[in-house]
Amino acid sequence: SPPHVGNSPYGPHLEDSLSRDDGNVVVRWKGLPGWTAATMNEFINDPNVGLQPTLDQNPSLSLVIILAGTNDIGAYTSTSIGEDFDVGEAVTPILKLHRACLNSLDDCGDQTLRTIALGIPTSAWQEVNSDAARLCIRMNDRLREFADENERVTYVDFPFAFQRGGQNWSPDGHQHFSPEGYQLL
Repeated sequence: SPPHVGNSPYGPHLEDSLSRDDGNVVVRWKGLPGWTAATMNEFINDPNVGLQPTLDQNPSLSLVIILAGTNDIGAYTSTSIGEDFDVGEAVTPILKLHRACLNSLDDCGDQTLRTIALGIPTSAWQEVNSDAARLCIRMNDRLREFADENERVTYVDFPFAFQRGGQNWSPDGHQHFSPEGYQLL
């Protein structure tokens, strides 16, 4: 999801990288910065921002990469400290996004779409809130388990850890990527 840091979303970088190998790759991305996966589900059928209309209007899609969860962790852990958070409740909205993709039909009416569950990255919030850090680990474990149980889902660890002031992160000190981070992603 692209914040407005140097206008460098990862979609164009991914398309360039994949096109070098295949030459016939089209990448479309939909970023909803600041949204939780729970909110994405609330608006899943919205014609402007919803996942379902995107799937329905693009039956030739072969892969959807879902990067969500950071804002859910923040929302879930910002008002409670030292609680044993329900990881199932926290990860369910992300799994619903994957299931929407898995249930969509291709041009032939078959369910062939694959998803990548990109691991939830570490964050500045997780540096100062150990509950948030533990929840992130547990949610990524659940995403990994979901992928292990679904042959059309692949789990991929997030490729780099949060590092305040690091070259892959925006200088604002928050959970936004720098242009270099978008390119690496």
